[in-house]
Amino acid sequence: MMGNLASPGSADFDLTLDELRAVARFAAESAQEALPFFEGAVRDDGRPRVAIEAALLFADGAPRTNLQRRAATDAHRAATEAADQVSRLAAGSAG
Repeated sequence: MMGNLASPGSADFDLTLDELRAVARFAAESAQEALPFFEGAVRDDGRPRVAIEAALLFADGAPRTNLQRRAATDAHRAATEAADQVSRLAAGSAG
Protein backbone atom coordinates (compact mmCIF):
# COMPACT_ATOMS: atom_id res chain seq x y z
CA MET A 1 0.00 0.00 0.00
CA MET A 2 1.46 3.33 -1.04
CA GLY A 3 1.59 6.36 1.25
CA ASN A 4 -0.51 9.41 0.55
CA LEU A 5 0.93 12.41 -1.20
CA ALA A 6 1.35 15.32 1.19
CA SER A 7 0.27 17.91 -1.38
CA PRO A 8 -0.12 18.06 -5.16
CA GLY A 9 3.21 18.70 -6.86
CA SER A 10 5.17 18.00 -3.70
CA ALA A 11 7.96 15.44 -3.54
CA ASP A 12 7.03 14.68 0.07
CA PHE A 13 4.81 11.74 0.96
CA ASP A 14 3.98 9.73 4.04
CA LEU A 15 5.17 6.17 4.56
CA THR A 16 3.98 3.71 7.13
CA LEU A 17 6.63 2.21 9.39
CA ASP A 18 6.44 -1.05 7.45
CA GLU A 19 6.91 0.81 4.16
CA LEU A 20 9.85 2.72 5.60
CA ARG A 21 11.42 -0.55 6.74
CA ALA A 22 10.96 -2.00 3.23
CA VAL A 23 12.64 1.05 1.67
CA ALA A 24 15.50 0.81 4.17
CA ARG A 25 15.96 -2.89 3.35
CA PHE A 26 16.00 -2.22 -0.39
CA ALA A 27 18.51 0.61 0.00
CA ALA A 28 20.77 -1.41 2.32
CA GLU A 29 20.72 -4.50 0.14
CA SER A 30 21.46 -2.40 -2.93
CA ALA A 31 24.33 -0.67 -1.13
CA GLN A 32 25.74 -4.07 -0.12
CA GLU A 33 26.25 -4.82 -3.80
CA ALA A 34 28.40 -1.70 -4.22
CA LEU A 35 30.28 -2.05 -0.92
CA PRO A 36 33.12 -4.21 -2.30
CA PHE A 37 34.13 -1.33 -4.59
CA PHE A 38 34.64 0.91 -1.56
CA GLU A 39 36.24 -1.72 0.64
CA GLY A 40 38.62 -2.75 -2.14
CA ALA A 41 39.89 0.81 -2.44
CA VAL A 42 39.67 1.89 1.22
CA ARG A 43 40.49 -1.17 3.27
CA ASP A 44 40.53 0.29 6.78
CA ASP A 45 37.28 2.26 6.73
CA GLY A 46 34.26 0.35 8.02
CA ARG A 47 31.86 3.29 8.12
CA PRO A 48 29.81 2.32 5.05
CA ARG A 49 29.47 -1.27 6.28
CA VAL A 50 28.30 -0.03 9.69
CA ALA A 51 25.68 2.15 7.98
CA ILE A 52 24.35 -0.81 6.02
CA GLU A 53 24.22 -2.94 9.16
CA ALA A 54 22.38 -0.17 11.03
CA ALA A 55 19.83 0.13 8.22
CA LEU A 56 19.28 -3.63 8.20
CA LEU A 57 18.74 -3.62 11.97
CA PHE A 58 15.96 -1.10 11.47
CA ALA A 59 14.57 -3.03 8.49
CA ASP A 60 14.47 -6.16 10.67
CA GLY A 61 12.30 -4.44 13.27
CA ALA A 62 14.66 -2.57 15.58
CA PRO A 63 13.50 0.91 16.55
CA ARG A 64 14.79 3.84 14.55
CA THR A 65 17.45 5.53 16.67
CA ASN A 66 20.38 7.89 16.35
CA LEU A 67 22.46 4.84 15.36
CA GLN A 68 21.03 4.93 11.85
CA ARG A 69 21.43 8.69 11.54
CA ARG A 70 25.02 8.72 12.82
CA ALA A 71 26.02 5.71 10.73
CA ALA A 72 24.53 7.23 7.58
CA THR A 73 26.32 10.53 8.22
CA ASP A 74 29.59 8.67 8.79
CA ALA A 75 29.15 6.76 5.52
CA HIS A 76 28.65 10.05 3.69
CA ARG A 77 31.82 11.39 5.33
CA ALA A 78 33.66 8.30 4.14
CA ALA A 79 32.37 9.03 0.65
CA THR A 80 33.79 12.54 0.69
CA GLU A 81 37.18 11.18 1.77
CA ALA A 82 37.38 8.40 -0.84
CA ALA A 83 39.98 8.85 -3.55
CA ASP A 84 37.95 7.86 -6.61
CA GLN A 85 34.42 8.29 -7.87
CA VAL A 86 33.46 4.62 -7.70
CA SER A 87 34.46 4.44 -4.03
CA ARG A 88 32.64 7.70 -3.29
CA LEU A 89 29.45 6.45 -4.91
CA ALA A 90 29.66 3.09 -3.12
CA ALA A 91 30.11 4.73 0.29
CA GLY A 92 27.43 7.30 -0.45
CA SER A 93 24.95 4.56 -1.33
CA ALA A 94 25.52 3.05 2.10
CA GLY A 95 24.64 6.37 3.68
